[in-house]
Amino acid sequence: MRCSSVCADKYTFPSLVKVCARELAVREGGVVHGLIVRCGVGEDVFVGSSLVDFYGKCREIECARKVFDEMSVRNEVSYTAMIVGYANVGDFEKAVGLFEEMPRRNVGSWNVMINVFVRLGDLGSARKLFDLMPERNVISFTTLIDVYAKSGDMASARFLFDQSESKDVVLWSAMITGYTENGQPNEAVQLFTDLREHNVKPDKYVIVSLMSACSQVGSLELAKWADSYVNVSQSSLDLRRPHVVAALVEK
Repeated sequence: MRCSSVCADKYTFPSLVKVCARELAVREGGVVHGLIVRCGVGEDVFVGSSLVDFYGKCREIECARKVFDEMSVRNEVSYTAMIVGYANVGDFEKAVGLFEEMPRRNVGSWNVMINVFVRLGDLGSARKLFDLMPERNVISFTTLIDVYAKSGDMASARFLFDQSESKDVVLWSAMITGYTENGQPNEAVQLFTDLREHNVKPDKYVIVSLMSACSQVGSLELAKWADSYVNVSQSSLDLRRPHVVAALVEK
């Protein structure tokens, strides 16, 4: 594009910076940042937010904060990207402080902070923040359900699961895996049946949990049924994955 003398603009750079962030390409991202400055689009809020996100994901937190502080206009995306950056380097105190400074918050901002408290091991604060959210999405529910399940509190996990109006396969998987890992295979199998009745297509993680549940139950009939289901579904499931093969062998 540059060789063709086509000028990049504020719509071009965020996508390019996003690619650098995904690949953790610090050097290339720095070059793009230089081009942004030379093209005079650094003041754009979306360009600035993409740079904050890039430096944060690359753990260049001082560079991220410098870009953030130099932004004349900041939005929820800018703040959230900076909070994620602090969380990535383990500076949870600054992440919490910046969240409290935010003039406006969106559901993504709330979800990020819930995850920060989860990483801190402060489930009480995470739940308190969840209850304060003006709106929640499936990520909000999945984050807390997963941590409740990992701590063995399946009653709280199930309560939140039943509250969620929107359930994707990741949410179902978190719940089924929780039952399986906490020695409640019958509940896991029943939830898998419910998943199918809701026409949700299971992924390989659900199948692995189902296999483990069948092994715990010790039912040959149930094991054969699960094996039949896997054979029917094998076109959409990668059965060569080590953890899937291991689950089949165990079953």
